[in-house]
Amino acid sequence: MKRAFTLIELIVVTAILAVVMAALGSCLAGGIRAWDAVKKFNSGELETVLGLAMLGKDVCNTMRFHDIPFEGDSGWMSFPAILRKSSDELNRNNSSEMVVSLGTVKYYVDPNMRALVRKQWFYPYHEPTYMSGEIIASDVKTVALKYFRLPHQTGEDNGNMHTPSSGEWLDCWSDSTNLPGGLSIELIFTDEHRDPMTRIVLIPAAEASKANYD
Repeated sequence: MKRAFTLIELIVVTAILAVVMAALGSCLAGGIRAWDAVKKFNSGELETVLGLAMLGKDVCNTMRFHDIPFEGDSGWMSFPAILRKSSDELNRNNSSEMVVSLGTVKYYVDPNMRALVRKQWFYPYHEPTYMSGEIIASDVKTVALKYFRLPHQTGEDNGNMHTPSSGEWLDCWSDSTNLPGGLSIELIFTDEHRDPMTRIVLIPAAEASKANYD
């Protein structure tokens, strides 16, 4: 004759199963939360990397233009660039051809959106106040921009015309006749646990003007 389970044995087994299920549920929930956090972090990192790549491309392609100077301080900058009209603008003008023209690009941090923003407009128009710009990096608290002044732009020769200074990093750029030789960008994020992201971009047009100077 087979022996049946007693009530106490059933209660003990049920309690053990309940503990095991609770532990499994807790592990599963923790794993889901960790996955969501990693996914969100990777998404933010990717957006920032792509945004800085766009900024670097814009800066690398800038050039001298007397009506659009390269200017900026530690929190914003604007410079001349070759722009193309967006699909919305083409649709409004009932045009299917790609339109490329000279214009201005501006980068700055919008404190309300907590983001690094890119804005563009075509020459000879001024900065539009109705346009908020395109977010290229989210959760940004501040940006620290520095501009590298090349040796021949400093006006210093250390007493010897053939021994120029080594150049210097500046917190602002207001030299309307020259382009900086390079740009340093540091993004500080709203999340204090997230490390700042830094990039240095060289500006070929400034080097070309240096060659002409030499």
